[in-house]
Amino acid sequence: MDIKSLKRLSMAMIYGDLLMRLLYKVRPYEADAGSANALHKKWMDRCKSALKDASRKEYKSLIGQIVTDFDNLPLKDVDKPKVGIVGEILVKFHPGANNDLVEYLESEGCEAVVPDFADFMLYCGYNSVVKYEELSGTYKSMVGGNLLIRYIEHYRKEMKLRLKTVRGLRLLRPLNIWLTRLQRCSLFVIKQGRAGF
Repeated sequence: MDIKSLKRLSMAMIYGDLLMRLLYKVRPYEADAGSANALHKKWMDRCKSALKDASRKEYKSLIGQIVTDFDNLPLKDVDKPKVGIVGEILVKFHPGANNDLVEYLESEGCEAVVPDFADFMLYCGYNSVVKYEELSGTYKSMVGGNLLIRYIEHYRKEMKLRLKTVRGLRLLRPLNIWLTRLQRCSLFVIKQGRAGF
Protein backbone atom coordinates (compact mmCIF):
# COMPACT_ATOMS: atom_id res chain seq x y z
CA MET A 1 0.00 0.00 0.00
CA ASP A 2 1.45 3.39 -0.94
CA ILE A 3 1.42 6.50 1.28
CA LYS A 4 -1.44 8.20 -0.59
CA SER A 5 -3.65 5.11 -0.21
CA LEU A 6 -2.84 4.92 3.51
CA LYS A 7 -3.70 8.60 3.84
CA ARG A 8 -7.03 8.07 2.04
CA LEU A 9 -7.82 5.06 4.20
CA SER A 10 -7.12 7.03 7.39
CA MET A 11 -9.21 9.97 6.27
CA ALA A 12 -12.06 7.68 5.23
CA MET A 13 -12.00 5.98 8.65
CA ILE A 14 -12.20 9.32 10.47
CA TYR A 15 -14.89 10.68 8.14
CA GLY A 16 -16.91 7.51 8.74
CA ASP A 17 -16.48 7.68 12.52
CA LEU A 18 -17.42 11.35 12.59
CA LEU A 19 -20.50 10.90 10.43
CA MET A 20 -21.68 7.85 12.39
CA ARG A 21 -21.08 9.53 15.74
CA LEU A 22 -22.97 12.71 14.74
CA LEU A 23 -25.80 10.88 12.97
CA TYR A 24 -26.47 8.62 15.96
CA LYS A 25 -26.28 11.62 18.28
CA VAL A 26 -28.80 13.83 16.48
CA ARG A 27 -31.18 11.49 14.62
CA PRO A 28 -33.18 10.40 17.71
CA TYR A 29 -33.79 14.09 18.52
CA GLU A 30 -34.32 15.62 15.05
CA ALA A 31 -37.18 18.11 14.86
CA ASP A 32 -37.84 17.30 11.19
CA ALA A 33 -37.99 13.57 10.45
CA GLY A 34 -35.39 12.57 7.87
CA SER A 35 -33.28 15.72 8.23
CA ALA A 36 -30.37 13.92 9.93
CA ASN A 37 -30.26 11.20 7.25
CA ALA A 38 -30.34 13.85 4.49
CA LEU A 39 -27.47 15.71 6.14
CA HIS A 40 -25.56 12.44 6.54
CA LYS A 41 -26.00 11.61 2.85
CA LYS A 42 -24.90 15.10 1.78
CA TRP A 43 -21.68 14.84 3.79
CA MET A 44 -21.04 11.23 2.86
CA ASP A 45 -21.06 12.22 -0.81
CA ARG A 46 -18.79 15.23 -0.15
CA CYS A 47 -16.34 13.08 1.83
CA LYS A 48 -16.16 10.48 -0.93
CA SER A 49 -15.32 13.20 -3.44
CA ALA A 50 -12.71 14.72 -1.13
CA LEU A 51 -10.92 11.38 -0.80
CA LYS A 52 -9.91 11.50 -4.47
CA ASP A 53 -7.39 14.27 -3.76
CA ALA A 54 -6.89 13.43 -0.06
CA SER A 55 -5.90 17.02 0.70
CA ARG A 56 -5.05 17.58 4.37
CA LYS A 57 -6.36 21.16 4.13
CA GLU A 58 -9.71 20.00 2.71
CA TYR A 59 -9.84 17.20 5.30
CA LYS A 60 -9.60 19.69 8.17
CA SER A 61 -12.08 22.04 6.53
CA LEU A 62 -14.66 19.30 5.90
CA ILE A 63 -14.46 18.05 9.47
CA GLY A 64 -15.24 21.54 10.75
CA GLN A 65 -18.10 22.02 8.28
CA ILE A 66 -19.62 18.61 9.10
CA VAL A 67 -19.56 19.28 12.84
CA THR A 68 -21.08 22.75 12.36
CA ASP A 69 -23.86 21.44 10.10
CA PHE A 70 -24.87 18.65 12.47
CA ASP A 71 -24.62 20.92 15.51
CA ASN A 72 -26.97 23.43 13.86
CA LEU A 73 -29.63 20.84 13.01
CA PRO A 74 -32.91 21.71 14.82
CA LEU A 75 -33.48 19.20 17.63
CA LYS A 76 -36.27 18.42 20.09
CA ASP A 77 -35.46 19.20 23.71
CA VAL A 78 -36.06 15.75 25.20
CA ASP A 79 -34.00 13.22 27.14
CA LYS A 80 -33.64 9.68 25.87
CA PRO A 81 -31.83 6.70 27.35
CA LYS A 82 -28.46 5.96 25.79
CA VAL A 83 -27.76 2.34 24.89
CA GLY A 84 -24.20 1.25 24.14
CA ILE A 85 -23.54 -1.32 21.43
CA VAL A 86 -20.48 -3.45 22.12
CA GLY A 87 -19.19 -6.80 20.97
CA GLU A 88 -17.65 -8.35 17.91
CA ILE A 89 -16.54 -5.82 15.29
CA LEU A 90 -18.93 -6.84 12.50
CA VAL A 91 -21.91 -6.98 14.86
CA LYS A 92 -21.25 -3.46 16.12
CA PHE A 93 -20.99 -1.80 12.74
CA HIS A 94 -22.94 -3.81 10.15
CA PRO A 95 -26.74 -3.41 10.26
CA GLY A 96 -27.22 -6.78 8.56
CA ALA A 97 -25.11 -8.54 11.18
CA ASN A 98 -26.88 -6.93 14.13
CA ASN A 99 -30.45 -7.07 12.76
CA ASP A 100 -30.59 -3.26 12.36
CA LEU A 101 -30.02 -2.76 16.08
CA VAL A 102 -29.49 1.02 15.87
CA GLU A 103 -32.72 1.48 13.92
CA TYR A 104 -34.57 -0.73 16.43
CA LEU A 105 -33.18 1.16 19.45
CA GLU A 106 -34.13 4.50 17.92
CA SER A 107 -37.64 3.23 17.14
CA GLU A 108 -37.95 2.30 20.81
CA GLY A 109 -37.04 5.83 21.91
CA CYS A 110 -33.34 5.34 22.66
CA GLU A 111 -30.08 6.86 21.48
CA ALA A 112 -27.55 4.29 20.26
CA VAL A 113 -23.93 4.84 21.27
CA VAL A 114 -21.37 2.97 19.18
CA PRO A 115 -17.59 3.20 19.64
CA ASP A 116 -15.56 4.52 16.74
CA PHE A 117 -13.97 2.14 14.26
CA ALA A 118 -10.70 3.95 14.99
CA ASP A 119 -11.02 2.70 18.60
CA PHE A 120 -10.92 -0.85 17.30
CA MET A 121 -7.84 -0.05 15.23
CA LEU A 122 -6.18 1.51 18.29
CA TYR A 123 -6.96 -1.70 20.20
CA CYS A 124 -5.28 -3.70 17.41
CA GLY A 125 -2.20 -1.50 17.59
CA TYR A 126 -2.03 -1.68 21.37
CA ASN A 127 -2.55 -5.43 21.28
CA SER A 128 0.82 -5.74 19.51
CA VAL A 129 2.45 -3.68 22.26
CA VAL A 130 0.95 -5.86 25.02
CA LYS A 131 1.98 -9.05 23.22
CA TYR A 132 5.58 -7.80 23.07
CA GLU A 133 5.71 -6.56 26.67
CA GLU A 134 3.75 -9.35 28.37
CA LEU A 135 3.85 -12.37 26.09
CA SER A 136 6.01 -13.48 23.18
CA GLY A 137 5.22 -10.83 20.59
CA THR A 138 7.91 -9.52 18.30
CA TYR A 139 9.69 -6.19 18.55
CA LYS A 140 8.75 -5.46 14.93
CA SER A 141 5.03 -5.92 15.70
CA MET A 142 5.31 -3.71 18.78
CA VAL A 143 6.94 -0.92 16.75
CA GLY A 144 4.26 -1.33 14.08
CA GLY A 145 1.53 -1.17 16.74
CA ASN A 146 2.97 2.02 18.22
CA LEU A 147 3.25 3.59 14.76
CA LEU A 148 -0.37 2.66 14.01
CA ILE A 149 -1.51 4.28 17.26
CA ARG A 150 0.42 7.49 16.56
CA TYR A 151 -0.84 7.62 12.96
CA ILE A 152 -4.50 7.17 13.94
CA GLU A 153 -4.25 9.68 16.80
CA HIS A 154 -2.69 12.17 14.35
CA TYR A 155 -5.69 11.90 12.01
CA ARG A 156 -8.22 11.95 14.88
CA LYS A 157 -6.74 15.13 16.33
CA GLU A 158 -8.84 17.46 14.14
CA MET A 159 -12.03 15.52 14.87
CA LYS A 160 -11.36 15.64 18.63
CA LEU A 161 -10.77 19.37 18.49
CA ARG A 162 -14.01 20.05 16.60
CA LEU A 163 -16.18 17.68 18.66
CA LYS A 164 -15.30 19.50 21.90
CA THR A 165 -17.77 22.19 20.87
CA VAL A 166 -20.73 19.87 20.22
CA ARG A 167 -23.37 19.72 22.91
CA GLY A 168 -23.86 16.36 24.59
CA LEU A 169 -21.04 14.39 22.94
CA ARG A 170 -18.58 12.39 24.98
CA LEU A 171 -15.04 13.63 24.63
CA LEU A 172 -12.49 11.66 22.66
CA ARG A 173 -9.38 11.09 24.71
CA PRO A 174 -6.06 9.73 23.48
CA LEU A 175 -5.41 6.03 24.02
CA ASN A 176 -2.65 6.72 26.57
CA ILE A 177 -5.14 8.55 28.84
CA TRP A 178 -7.50 5.56 28.82
CA LEU A 179 -4.62 3.17 29.46
CA THR A 180 -3.45 5.21 32.45
CA ARG A 181 -6.97 5.07 33.87
CA LEU A 182 -7.20 1.37 33.18
CA GLN A 183 -3.95 0.68 35.00
CA ARG A 184 -5.28 2.43 38.08
CA CYS A 185 -8.50 0.39 38.04
CA SER A 186 -7.52 -3.14 37.17
CA LEU A 187 -4.95 -5.54 35.83
CA PHE A 188 -4.56 -5.79 32.12
CA VAL A 189 -7.09 -8.29 30.86
CA ILE A 190 -6.92 -7.49 27.15
CA LYS A 191 -5.43 -10.90 26.41
CA GLN A 192 -8.31 -12.69 28.14
CA GLY A 193 -10.63 -11.92 25.26
CA ARG A 194 -11.96 -8.94 23.41
CA ALA A 195 -11.29 -5.58 25.00
CA GLY A 196 -14.84 -4.31 24.50
CA PHE A 197 -13.96 -1.80 21.82
